[in-house]
Amino acid sequence: MSSSIVRVALDVPLPRGFDYLAADAVASDVGRRVSVPFGSGEKIGVILEVLAASELPQEKLRPVRAILRDAPPLPPDWLALAEFCSRYYQHSLGEVIALALPPALRRRNALPRLPDRETFRITEAGRRALPNLAQRSIAARLLAVLELNGAMSRRELRAVSASAAKQLPGMLEKGWLVGECETPNLKAAAGPELLEEQRRAVDSVSQAFGGFAPFLLHGVTGSGKTEVYLRLIEQALERGGQALLLVPEIALTPQLEARVSGRFPGARLVSLHSSLADGARGAGFLQALNGEADIVLGTRLSVFTPLPRLALIVVDEEHDPSFKQQEGMRYSARDVAVWRAKQRGVPIVLGSATPSLETWAAAQSGRYGLLELSCRAVAEAMPAVRCVDTRREKLQDGMSEHLLRAITARLERGEQSLIFLNRRGYAPVLAC
Repeated sequence: MSSSIVRVALDVPLPRGFDYLAADAVASDVGRRVSVPFGSGEKIGVILEVLAASELPQEKLRPVRAILRDAPPLPPDWLALAEFCSRYYQHSLGEVIALALPPALRRRNALPRLPDRETFRITEAGRRALPNLAQRSIAARLLAVLELNGAMSRRELRAVSASAAKQLPGMLEKGWLVGECETPNLKAAAGPELLEEQRRAVDSVSQAFGGFAPFLLHGVTGSGKTEVYLRLIEQALERGGQALLLVPEIALTPQLEARVSGRFPGARLVSLHSSLADGARGAGFLQALNGEADIVLGTRLSVFTPLPRLALIVVDEEHDPSFKQQEGMRYSARDVAVWRAKQRGVPIVLGSATPSLETWAAAQSGRYGLLELSCRAVAEAMPAVRCVDTRREKLQDGMSEHLLRAITARLERGEQSLIFLNRRGYAPVLAC
């Protein structure tokens, strides 16, 4: 009897999959990680296909070492995203998959432990059984505590007895307990009243839910773009969907994470960026893959996060060069996000005060919807900006007469001035 054959994507710079024998492989294993021999070592790859036959003779195929079924398989839309990046950015599919997976999933180690959101309650059958159990038995102790306290998590029951985890399956099978999954409260906290331009922007994107529609949210600094994002995320969650919010810099993540978690205190928020420990990144990736994460907030690599209920993508500061990977596979997370929004049929909002030329051209030509926020959401006045053409001015140590007069006026008033130089590395000396 011939074994099944699996075609595996491996992290090597070769544009093809590798065939291995796998006696226990089934069609549902497509997308699962697999441990295979490669050369004199071992590699972790992802199953692309389960085949009945290979182009190579079967005697030349090596058997897989293990199909890793400790996590759900990567979904077909995620594999299609990896295939697109492989074609467009000219890297092997295995290299793309290795880049997109967090380090914890690129190894054979035990996967990170996910937050336990299941609680247990005692049933009527459990109450009837309790008097007949030995008082010092672990089952009796657990039932008694549950009768007293109501629903309890697995961790709380382990505090009652270290053997609780071993007892729970048998108690569930006997009908003494019932397990319940914690349902998150997705209700958003109240936000500030929207300005008219903000309301028009929210309404325009709201009408596009359920289909692909790209928008440029062009708003001056302080115009309230983040508030527009939060209102749209609220609508995505109300529809039972997930939201992906991309930011350019790790330094921006904690500040925005605090604001998002404050607005959605009951939602399951996952933050993903390269400064996280491997275990935390792996756990966040798996939460998203399982559909447990409601909002994913992260830097450019987060664009590859699997999201089965994806309903909205937001790219903040879309013009920022940090969205471009400059080594290995040189991809643009913003462009991948737009392709992914089209693939999944969801709206995407690209926000910026200074849009990139290609995004601005797409908005001007009508390919992207243009949403304008021309005034600040707060009562502060916009700073006065004056451009000086230094080609027509006589400079003194590199500074124009206008700049020298402005600095002198600040000094006379006891104020400070901050001067930025557009040179890095070697530059002529400026003298005060």
